[in-house]
Amino acid sequence: MRILRLHELYKHTDNCYNSTSGKVSELAIINVYVKIIMKYHNPFTIIVADDDSEDRELFRELFLHHEDFTLLGCLTSGIEVFDEISRKKNVPDVLLIDMYMPFFTGLDVVKALEKLNAAPMSFKFVISTAESIPEMEILRNNPYIIFIKKPVTTEEIKALPNLLLEHLRQRLSRVS
Repeated sequence: MRILRLHELYKHTDNCYNSTSGKVSELAIINVYVKIIMKYHNPFTIIVADDDSEDRELFRELFLHHEDFTLLGCLTSGIEVFDEISRKKNVPDVLLIDMYMPFFTGLDVVKALEKLNAAPMSFKFVISTAESIPEMEILRNNPYIIFIKKPVTTEEIKALPNLLLEHLRQRLSRVS
């Protein structure tokens, strides 16, 4: 499947070239990639990380039984996520990570992965109960990092997989 996606990505990159500036539009390439995933790679692979065992179990059940996702793992810490992706090369299409975890926050993990270019095409959803975090503004322009409010009600929790899918579809609508 990855070979097919890379072939499709290569095939469509001509549309990403801006003849005026002489540069390839990174956002255009990202949108082509998302379109290819949505077309050929359904369900999305996902890794969930939360230090709260009850939340982790809820997320496990949600994504384990959702037809648009294949759960690769539910991890308990940012260190586990970093190890899984950077060392073991188990790179998901989607990473759902809690912002506040001991030792290595979700944002720390995302920054470290970005620095190593360990999961450049993975969409990283950082969930937080806090509405505004100063560090959010720094990464707000990165199209692969999405900050969302952590679901707390039963309805919000049940809606989480579809919320993630909607964010991915919004990426597509910007170029369509």
